[in-house]
Parts: sequence; C-alpha cells; structure tokens
Amino acid sequence: MRFAVSALALAGALALASAHAAHAAWSDYKDEQEIFAVVPGDDGPREVKIWLVVLDDQGFIRTRNTSWRPALENGADVVLKIQGKEIPIRAIPVKDPDVYNRVNEAYTAKYGVTPHVFLSVMRPFMGPWNVYRVEEK
Repeated sequence: MRFAVSALALAGALALASAHAAHAAWSDYKDEQEIFAVVPGDDGPREVKIWLVVLDDQGFIRTRNTSWRPALENGADVVLKIQGKEIPIRAIPVKDPDVYNRVNEAYTAKYGVTPHVFLSVMRPFMGPWNVYRVEEK
C-alpha cells in the first residue's frame, strides 16, 4: 500500500514537472528573431517567416488577413521552426482586449517602431491584427 501511494505521488510530481517544462519552454525563445511557421499550402507545406513574443511564459504570434491565417484558425497542422527545433502548435485566438494590447506592445518593444508605422498605414487594406496564443500540441 505504501509503495502504491509513493508511486502515485511520484507520478503526480512528474506530471506537474513536465507540464511546467512545456509551459516554460516559450521563455527559451523570447529573444529569437528567426522563426518560421510551416503551414499547409496548395502545393504542399511552405515556410513563412513570422514574429513571436513571449509574455508570462506564453508564446504569441499575430498575422493580418494573410494566406496562412486560415491554417491557424481551422486547426491545420502548423509547426514552428525555432532554433533548429520543430514544434507542432495549436493557435488560440486572443479575445481579451488587455492581453491583445499587451501583445501588440510587446511586438513594438521587440521588433521596433518602423515596421509598425508602415503596417499602420496599410491597416485599412490589410485588416486588424489577429493575435494568437500558441500551445505545443
């Protein structure tokens, strides 16, 4: 009986440790600039260079009305390539306005103002940002 209780406690501790490790992994990529999303395309998978920010140990990506956005929203197999690793992801749309604004501020802080000035001019033609929290599948 004591062995079963000890084994159960150990299994629970290992599950918590592995959940924490998966959750904290996004922090390892917070400074990374070379990130690619591998998305399905008409002629097979294709790579798209993207930007990623990390807030509170969670990864966030964003896109406008791009050709690869539907893959994020329809649950297609999307993989992020970061530091030579391939990470299958699930993209969860961010609905909370405070988180949405914090993510956009983090993008400006990480990638600078210039791309944002250009994109803000183009915004009427491109639509608003679509912001997603990413989880490893």
